[in-house]
Parts: sequence; C-alpha cells; structure tokens
Amino acid sequence: MKKIYLLSLATVAAMPTALMAEIPEGYYDNLKGLSGGDLKTAIYNTIKSPNTPGYGPGANKTWWAFYETDQLPDGTYLNRYSDLKFEVGERGSRPKKDIKGTTNSKGDYIEMNIEHSFPKSWWGGSEGSIYNDLFNLYPSDNSTNSAKSNLVMDRVASVSTDDGYTKIGRGTNVSENVWEPIDTYKGDFSRGYMYMISAWQNYTWVKVGLQFLDNNLYPTFKQWAADLYSEWCRLDVPDQIEIDRNEAVYRIQGNRNPYIDFPNLFEYLWGDSTDCAFDPEKTVVAGGGIYRPASPLDPANPDHYYRMEILYAADYTTADNGVTETTVKAPDASSSVWNRSSQYGWVANSYIGGIRYESDATLYTEEIDLAATTNA
Repeated sequence: MKKIYLLSLATVAAMPTALMAEIPEGYYDNLKGLSGGDLKTAIYNTIKSPNTPGYGPGANKTWWAFYETDQLPDGTYLNRYSDLKFEVGERGSRPKKDIKGTTNSKGDYIEMNIEHSFPKSWWGGSEGSIYNDLFNLYPSDNSTNSAKSNLVMDRVASVSTDDGYTKIGRGTNVSENVWEPIDTYKGDFSRGYMYMISAWQNYTWVKVGLQFLDNNLYPTFKQWAADLYSEWCRLDVPDQIEIDRNEAVYRIQGNRNPYIDFPNLFEYLWGDSTDCAFDPEKTVVAGGGIYRPASPLDPANPDHYYRMEILYAADYTTADNGVTETTVKAPDASSSVWNRSSQYGWVANSYIGGIRYESDATLYTEEIDLAATTNA
C-alpha cells in the first residue's frame, strides 16, 4: 500500500470540465522545449498580428466585441475599475450613464469608456491593431479611466484615492503616482501586461512605460515589475470569467493570451522556472488538469486532458477530521502550537504574550491510500 502524509492542509480537488481552457490543436506546439528569450519570441510568433476589430462604437468595433467579451449574466458590463454598473443596451452602443445615474463634480453623468490597461503612450501613441487589441481593452467608467490616466501599475505605498477597486498614490517601486487594482483583478491585469510585451515585442517602449519596461526582447520587465506581477499572478489565478473572455477574444481576433491558457507560463519567463524548458503538454492549463493534444480536439472529452482526482478534502472549521499532532517543542507546557478554530481551521502559533518562541510541531491527516491512483 502506498501511503502519504499531508503536511499541507489545502484541499486537493479536480476542476470541472467547463472550466478548462479550450486550446486549439497544435496552437502552442512551437513553445515546446524552449525557455527564456527563445520562449518569449516563440510566444510572439504564435500570437502576433491579431485580426482586431475596429475601435469605438458600432458594428464589428470595440463595443460590439465587448457585448460578447465583457457582458455579465445580469445584462451589465463587467467594470474592473470601480463598483459602478452599466447596462449593456443595444449591441455596439456605449453606455452614457450608470444604473444609478451617478454624476461627477460638474453634474455630468459618469459614462463608460474604452480603457487601455496598457496605455498607448507607452508605445508612442500609434493606433491600428495594437491600439484595438481586445486583450488590452476593457469597459471602464470614464471617471476612473481619467484618474488612472497612463500611470504604471504598482503596489501603492501611500494612498491618495481609493474607491474600493482602484487605488492611486505613490508607488512602492515607482517614486511617482501609480495605480493598483483590487485583488480580484491583480492577476488579470498582470497577465494582460505579459501579453502586451509578448504580442507586441517588436514595439519600442517610451516615456512612462520605461518606469517598468526595458527595450529588450527579454526579459523586458524591470526586475521589480517581473517580481510583483508574478506575485499577483500566483495570488489571482484565471477564473471562469477570464477563461471565457480568452475564448471570446480568440473567436473575434484569432489569437489567445497564453498566460491565461497556462497560468504558470510566467514562471518560465520571470518566475521560479526560468532555467527550465517549457512543455505545453506537461503543464497546468486554466481551470486545472494538463493539456494533452488530440485530433480532433474535443474539450468536453476528459480523455483529452490529464485529470486530477479528489484525493483528500476536509473542512477543519467544523471538525478535527482525524488530524493528529506531534509536538517536539512547544512554547511552554501549557501551550499548544496547533489549535483549531471555527473561523480558520488549524492554525499554528508560537507568538505568546508578545514574545516569539521556538517551536516544532506537525499535523498529520489519516492515511490516504494511493495504491490505485495514477495521476495524483
């Protein structure tokens, strides 16, 4: 019998098929075995020259596309920059006020704009495909759009404004004003930046963009930006909305964001695996599992993906669930290192009365039989 002791109390579970990225057969074949600059250039060759729609309102333009890429089930647009909600209305039209009829200091209605997450001034202001690229465009209220301006995305150290979604203030890594998104979208915007410096790596970065970019093919991000955006990608992995949007944009302009399809791709370029060769057939895809190409590809067929079984699941906020503790050293005879609460589950602590104590204690689950498991 194979046995395993889990020292981490995380739940290991399978992801439903509906969440899986629907990667076209052979789309990422040219990334296999590459790393560093070669990998980034291969990504560029895969996703460059998208067939972007026109810009603005009207048929086959940005707002026409947003109708498919950013409409929520309740008939409003997803606004990633503030809590203002706008009804979608006729396809191709731009909302002229939010549901509550919110006004600005001049008494004008706050409207919806097309927001370039990665501002055009960073590449010199030229328009065309890069300007129209849907992976860089989101519906936004014009008030936040104006406040965000062309600021670099950084962790805000000293807040000047915060609407609960978008912070603006002095940066942690940039001495000037920066903007910071809400936690829910930190990974979304970081993967968007990674996409832009990959899909458009033939462009020259200028002005404010040089606060976090260098004009080289790789790594392109300055070190602080690579570290921060990698951190945010780990904290906020692609959710169903981001996965669905990737598919919708692909249907419209014919290219994909590989940093959504492969949530750990950034690790091979800027994270913890830069000395490893990337293999799209042996890495996690958005939603869980591992992509295994087949011909023809059928995303609904589980045989086209390596699947993770549910090995262990437990709610420690309600019960011990058979967990035992082995304590080598505790802060004192009357204290335990591990304690279970209804709010957090099992929590370790050796900071008592304002003093940090050396301790050594391990939690063990009950035995888990892996004898019949092939893809744990």
